Amino acid sequence: MTEEFRIKLKKYYEGTLSEEEAAEVENELEKMEIYQSYLDEFLDKDHPQQGRGKNGDQHTNKQRKIIKKGKWRARVENALTAIVFLLVLTILSSSISGAFFVSGSPNRVDTFREVISRTIAVTRPNLRINNDYSQIGAFFTMDFSGTLEKRVGGEYIRAGELDMRFLFNRPGAPDIQLHTERATVRYPFQYPGADAPTEPEWSILENLPEGTVAETYISLDGFYQLEQVTELFAAKEIAPVWAVVDTGFDDMREMEDNPWIPSPIGFPVGSGRSDVSEYFLETLTFLQRHEDIANSVGFRNNLFLQERLDYLNDNGIKIYGLVVTGPTKEILQLREESWVTFLLLGEVRLWNWR
Repeated sequence: MTEEFRIKLKKYYEGTLSEEEAAEVENELEKMEIYQSYLDEFLDKDHPQQGRGKNGDQHTNKQRKIIKKGKWRARVENALTAIVFLLVLTILSSSISGAFFVSGSPNRVDTFREVISRTIAVTRPNLRINNDYSQIGAFFTMDFSGTLEKRVGGEYIRAGELDMRFLFNRPGAPDIQLHTERATVRYPFQYPGADAPTEPEWSILENLPEGTVAETYISLDGFYQLEQVTELFAAKEIAPVWAVVDTGFDDMREMEDNPWIPSPIGFPVGSGRSDVSEYFLETLTFLQRHEDIANSVGFRNNLFLQERLDYLNDNGIKIYGLVVTGPTKEILQLREESWVTFLLLGEVRLWNWR
């Protein structure tokens, strides 16, 4: 700001400029916010006698209106600039997000969905994810959601929901909400040879009425191959739906205060696949390549998938527990089988058996 303009501003405030000169100053004040700020500073000073000439009060009121108008104009312009910037940033980040998540073959959306689905299948007994939905968002994110289901009797029931967000390749902690009627047992199996930490729940089955179906977790007296398990239930009205496998992290007998399996790993059975065991190994290999996501969805921060794979390759697939479902009274008869050592009850529903 030049000294000449400062002098004009002072004379304008005092009301000593001609009408033409005053109009010129007013025009400049509307265009230049810095001049308005200077005039505001000048007006705030204690000069009680200034501006009291002829028409001084009118000049002062007019000047104040100009300053107020300029301030609001600046605020509106700043707000509009911020909104436009945010919109541009949102559109740009959405475009980058879309390009990132749909790139590759298969693309990242399908890969992440497959990782979540397979992790649930091998770490959560008798749970599967269905009706999953992925949405690519702004700021480099993708949201995943799906319904958790479990088989009870002859039907799959809604057991909860899973929601998860990704920032690029980085998975967030999943939000898993279960809505089962019975409290979910995190460690429902007993390793062969271990002492049971609590009483089996046969008595609850005894008191359930006819016309109900149940989901139960049973522990076996030793290690079995899948073909042997299939043979055990061939003549029974009971369906095995999930098998827990010894992966080298299951023998907790040395921990006397916690004989439960800390993180059971297994696979669904009865799906109609002829290569269930091979698919199980292939699944663990696939998850090992995406272990950061699998660890986030699984029970703990590290599933030690490579170590489990090494153990399985050296020792084979040995089943020591099952999730089975069927008519309640049919399952109760398993109490007479010597190869069943322990049972915990899961969900119970009214009759829906075939």
